[in-house]
Amino acid sequence: MAKKEAQDAQGASGKKGGKLQIILLLVIVLLAGGFFGSKLGGGKSEPKEKELKLGKVYEFDEFLVNLRDPDTYARAQIALHFEDGFATGHMEELLPPMRDVIILKLSSMSSQGLQSGEGKAKLKKELAAALNHRLHALHGDDHAKGSGGKKGSSPKKSAAGGHDDAHEEEAEEDLKHPDWDSQEGPVLKVYFTNLAIQ
Repeated sequence: MAKKEAQDAQGASGKKGGKLQIILLLVIVLLAGGFFGSKLGGGKSEPKEKELKLGKVYEFDEFLVNLRDPDTYARAQIALHFEDGFATGHMEELLPPMRDVIILKLSSMSSQGLQSGEGKAKLKKELAAALNHRLHALHGDDHAKGSGGKKGSSPKKSAAGGHDDAHEEEAEEDLKHPDWDSQEGPVLKVYFTNLAIQ
């Protein structure tokens, strides 16, 4: 009788040990499968953001635009520096909408605003943002923000409705390319190759 009880106890402990080994083996297999699955491409990493580089420059014919001031106009020649890879071969079809954007922006300026260095710098950024917005709209891109900044970002405005200068200065320090007029393409820089106010 005592022998039978000893055998039953041994069998029960053997069954418990067998179940524990099976559970441990399953855990190890699952962990190893997850590790190797992530290493072999199962764990997809986020796509890298495309590195923007300066590409080709395109110069427009001269613009002659009435300014906001009465009896005042500006003669301007403007060139655009596009991101590398932008197809400037299709410029013929893009010229009318791009010239429209430039004329509208120039005609909204005052002669005083165009004569100051600060005014010209601000106009360049506004032109880059407006041109990028129009080009994205023409190509059906839904990420066009029209902000001239990083995607999804826009300069904060003060309570009076103007831009918060302190925030703009802080934001400019964070820019990857502070000398560019836009941090997203296709237009990255705007150049005034000739500008006269009469």
